[in-house]
Amino acid sequence: MPGEVFIGIDQTGAVAKDGSPKPLPVAAVYRQGNDWHLESDLSLAHLNKNSVESLVQDLSSSAKIENTMILLDSVLGLPREVFPKNKSLYDLMVRAHRFSQDGKKFGAKTADAFFAQFLENSRSPTPRRECEVKANAVSVFQRIPFQRNIGVGTFRSWSELGSTQQKWFSLWPIDDADKPGPWVFEAYPTHFWKTIIRSNKRDPSILKEVLSTQKHLKLHSSVFKSLTNPDMCDAIVLAYSGFVLHKRKKLFVQPRSTSPKKEGWILGI
Repeated sequence: MPGEVFIGIDQTGAVAKDGSPKPLPVAAVYRQGNDWHLESDLSLAHLNKNSVESLVQDLSSSAKIENTMILLDSVLGLPREVFPKNKSLYDLMVRAHRFSQDGKKFGAKTADAFFAQFLENSRSPTPRRECEVKANAVSVFQRIPFQRNIGVGTFRSWSELGSTQQKWFSLWPIDDADKPGPWVFEAYPTHFWKTIIRSNKRDPSILKEVLSTQKHLKLHSSVFKSLTNPDMCDAIVLAYSGFVLHKRKKLFVQPRSTSPKKEGWILGI
């Protein structure tokens, strides 16, 4: 699968005073000629085709959105037991885009209300996917503690990805490999800090050392500027890890699971 741009997006469900979602922290690895570059201190106003395509073109005039790999810090699936019958994940994203709570399109209360509807017939208040159990990852149904509430950012991602009637991206590993890009991967910074950066904690000094000693990428000055920002560090780790997995030919490896087409999967688990 060709890859010209690897975009790392750290999730945020935070909203501005007017109720609109705040920009998403972004880092990117992209190719110009024979060289690969890592740039950060970027952002997306919205997670939609227009915003992504504009970012890709700004990074490299020769790059195409079809050859873009998006590593997104967001849940991309639901447990089989609560997944609505005869629906696709994209159907649920379109539903999220149309959803509001007390007139609000984003935020914690809206996200909680949206995901609560899937629990009506569940035997557990916090059902988990196979990959979440394996990775000891948080479920979108787990609301406390708030610092680990991934549902708020996930709802924002779903709502914006589902803002068009026509699906403009493919989801790994839900969609078949012959589908057109851009490809969106569920990717957790914590996992790649451990497996790619080889650090058990989010340590910017370790990330700086790893990036400074690698030989495949030219580092933009923005990368070192971003090391003081934890969210941007996570975005850098996601973009860099996507590139590393691509170089190792492990980006599209199918998970050993009985349910990835329905539940989705966390990249690298």
